[in-house]
Amino acid sequence: NFDLTDDTGTVYVYGLTATKATSNDKSFSSLGLREGDVLTLVGTRAEYKGTAQVGGPAYYISHEATPYCNVTPSTMSVTAEAGTTTFNIESNEYWMLESSNEAYTVSQEEGTGDATITITYPANEGTEPVEVVFTILSNSGIEKTVTLTQNDASHTTVEVTDVITPDLLAATGTSYVAFSDLQFTSSALYAGTTAKGNDSIQLNDNKNDRGIITTSSGGKVRTILVEWNSNTSEDKVLDIYGRNEPYTEVADLYQGNSSEKIGSISHANGETTLNIEGDYAYIGIRSNDGAIYLDSISITWEE
Repeated sequence: NFDLTDDTGTVYVYGLTATKATSNDKSFSSLGLREGDVLTLVGTRAEYKGTAQVGGPAYYISHEATPYCNVTPSTMSVTAEAGTTTFNIESNEYWMLESSNEAYTVSQEEGTGDATITITYPANEGTEPVEVVFTILSNSGIEKTVTLTQNDASHTTVEVTDVITPDLLAATGTSYVAFSDLQFTSSALYAGTTAKGNDSIQLNDNKNDRGIITTSSGGKVRTILVEWNSNTSEDKVLDIYGRNEPYTEVADLYQGNSSEKIGSISHANGETTLNIEGDYAYIGIRSNDGAIYLDSISITWEE
């Protein structure tokens, strides 16, 4: 289900399939469409509480892809020693890449479509950090930048870990309860809405206020470590989001343009840890699908 918008207005599409079907087989997501694509579909006129909507279910006819070009991560920090690091370009068109410092080279200066770019950088023997900007310009004029900051030779870092457990949050049972301005070991402030089913940190994606966000930064997030509760189904996935401005509400995690998904932790694959690539000052955590139960969440920041 989603809102279909064009120059004439917006209509809610209730039930959508990849091919004509008598019931919603949830196949539409297999088409891999993106927000902004121009979509043609067929459905029946319906209404809900007096508001017109498309029903049927509707089914896909064709679409025109909107040009896009995205980079992840958009900011990175590296040590003073010489080395390499990478970032990703996700695009459906031709692009060119340029470095603001010729000593900091890239593995590919142009291309079409997706690519993983390797940056090779020299040692910084100076007393000040070095900042280099890599500019990506797509064929349709979309411009993105990746900023690399290299520490000076004398720079030292300190890592601080926040450990979140069910008893530290507001919920006491299976009802979802909001909390805000919680601080643990780092300077980060946490907010969100969780429940305490199975004596755990319970998350769900069935409403867009359910999840955990940071409203004040603890530095640069480096690692997310979770302890799965035994009542979590094997197929569950925890999604991690990041950005470099404070979150204001959990709903930001459910809006594609408001936050970037920077990784996931899959219970099915036996994963418990996500090492964050890139520099993100604020993070968000939510269920990918359905109820998730966690005994703890540990978040490590670099100050």
